[in-house]
Order: sequence, then C-alpha cells, then structure tokens
Amino acid sequence: MKILQVSKSDSFGGGASKVASQLTDLMNNLNHQVEHLASWSGYGYNSTRKSLYGRNEQSIRRLHYYTKKIGFPEYIPYEYPSLLSKVKEFNPDVIHFHDLSSAISPLTLSLLAESFNVVWTLHDCSPFTGGCLYPLSCEKYKQKCGSCPQSGNWPIDSVVDTTSIGLRLKKYVHSKSNITLISPSNWMADMAYNSKMIKNRPFVIPNAVDEIIYNPARKHDVPDKGILDYDGLKVIISAGDLNDYRKGIAQAIEAVQLLEEYNPLIILVGSYSEEINSRLKGFNRVFTGYISEPVTLAAYFSAADIFLFSSLADNMPLSVLESLSCGTPIVGYKTGGVVDMVKHLKNGYLVDQGDIEGLVDGLKLAMNCDILESWSVESRLAVERSYTQGSLIQNHMNLYKEIMG
Repeated sequence: MKILQVSKSDSFGGGASKVASQLTDLMNNLNHQVEHLASWSGYGYNSTRKSLYGRNEQSIRRLHYYTKKIGFPEYIPYEYPSLLSKVKEFNPDVIHFHDLSSAISPLTLSLLAESFNVVWTLHDCSPFTGGCLYPLSCEKYKQKCGSCPQSGNWPIDSVVDTTSIGLRLKKYVHSKSNITLISPSNWMADMAYNSKMIKNRPFVIPNAVDEIIYNPARKHDVPDKGILDYDGLKVIISAGDLNDYRKGIAQAIEAVQLLEEYNPLIILVGSYSEEINSRLKGFNRVFTGYISEPVTLAAYFSAADIFLFSSLADNMPLSVLESLSCGTPIVGYKTGGVVDMVKHLKNGYLVDQGDIEGLVDGLKLAMNCDILESWSVESRLAVERSYTQGSLIQNHMNLYKEIMG
C-alpha cells in the first residue's frame, strides 16, 4: 500500500501533524510505502518526511503569508503544482490530508480528488467554517459567516474579514469533490454533519497514543524527583501556550485556588506565564516549560495524580490520551471528544463548561486514595481497549482498502 500523508508540519507542530507523523512511522514499520509531506519541519527532512513546497518552499510560504494578511487565507492553491509533481512521482493509492490552516488550500484537495483517492481528517472545525478552528458559541458557519467574532486572532488574523468567502469556498469543495472525511471524535463528526455542508457523516477513527512511552512506570524518569515525594494532591495542567484562552487555563487556575487549604502541588506544562505564576503565589508549583520530548512529557503526566483539563474547545486532544495512558485520570469539562475518552466517575470526573465548583468537587474526590487508584487503573485500561497505535493503524488501513476498492 502506498500512502501520502500531508500536513502543515511534523510532530513538532501540534496534535494534527503529530497524527500524520504517527501514521507514517507506523505504516512504514509494517513495510508499506508511506511518505509524509509537510510545509515545515521542526525535526528536519529525511527519506520519508519531505518538504511539501519543494524547492520553492520559502516563496510559497511567503505567498501564503502575505495573501492571508490581506484577507485571502488559503484561497489560492500555491502549493498545488509542487504537490502534483510529487504525487505523480510517488503515485500513491491514497493521499491523506490533515491540518491545512495557513499552509494548504482546500482547493488543492478538490483538484487532486479529480484523479486520486483523497482523505481528509477533521482535526478541528476549519474544514466547515469560514476559517476559525472552533466556533465556540457562534453558529454563523451553519448559514453565512462574516463579521467574525474571532477576527484578529489566528487563523482569522487578516486585515480584512473575508470569512464569508472562506465559507463559500469550503461549501464548493465539499459539494464538488469526492473526498473521504475522517473525524477523531463523535462530537466532531456530528458537528461536521450538522453543518449541512457535508453530505455524509465522517468516518470516526479515534486518535491513539504510544502506550509504550506513555505508561504509569514512566514517573520514575521525572526530572524533578521532589514531585514523587510530595505529600499531597499533584495536579498537572498542560497547554502548548498557558495563555491560550481556548485552553481554559484561567479557569483551571481558578479551581486550584479554591484548594489552597489542601496544599496541592501544581505542575504546569507549557510556555511560562508570569500572570499564572503570580496567581499561584503561595502554592507549591513547578513550571516545566514547553516539552517536545515524549519521554519527558510522559514522566510528568505519570508523576501527577490528576490532569486538570478545562479546555473550552477541543476535538480529541492527544494530551488527554497521553495522561490516561500514564494512568493519570482527568478532572475537566465535557468538551468535544473528551466525553468519548473519559467516563464520569470511572476514569475521571467531568462537569459542564464554566462549572468551577464542579472541578473543585472532582479534585477533592481524587484525594480519596481508593477512588484515585480505581480511576487510575481504568484510565490505563481505556487506552488499552480503544486508543492503542495498533487500533489506529488497523482502522486506517481498513478504510484505505475500502476507498481503493
């Protein structure tokens, strides 16, 4: 089987690109021929990970950047000629796209779908909105975008709001193209189908985690050994950027502030925030900074008792799977695909968004050693049942074969 994975970046660039890298490595290990094309790489290119833009990488990147700034993000498929050349050379059975924002035009998928089997995984909502990754409480994408409430924030950061054009472009692509859609979560599949833009509900294939790297015993590798000896609840809070509003970190901090009398240890993974540090004055806390090394990240997750996850918008966040695989339960919001992975009172505690007191109740419940132990065991079992790399690759291979006929 010859598969071409296409994404914005490699695993350095976030969850969606990490899945593309994951599929590439796993399928190559099974002796399939798989190449991964990325618009940029944090780890460098090699025999299987190659530049999507080719020799014109800098020029195409600049074209996308400046066109986006003036109000036409990914409306022009600058990357298409370079990609088409690579596709003809490799001659894949399936071309599988992942994250596009700021890097790839949806029109490129439409053009390729005229001659090739094209798959597109919905890692966020941008494939059926005017451009935003998550519409939050806005429902304009169901009819007509414009006057976007997220205007000015990436990826809606053009000087002119052209989200109405973006929505029409997506409608055109979905109506005119034979593209097979995948969603990692039932929540995203329902969101996409209910947008009325997509003819068929996407196939649901959950994300997966490397259950060997992310395991409960990894805690012994934690760099800060004092964490293991801490006598109290150890709460981990994680985000690529701790100041990212969508990740709801401010609400997580508000919840732990209500636990001051219990003296918890707060482990913060992500870019340092002086504001958060100030709000946690008087608490025992550890700032790890951004962690790109999986073994180190697994060590911190497994050393914690609870992952406090209060994201306001997410699909099927890999961080939740990584935590569960480490045997660390979740206390958090019923956000997106989190409800697929976390079952209330079985391997964690879920409450409605904005219910700070509910988060506090969940954290207090986790202070019961018997309950925490039960949640921990069930967390690991949930991953072993449904979210292993073996299940990820088998589900994708079955779909690829079906598409190929």
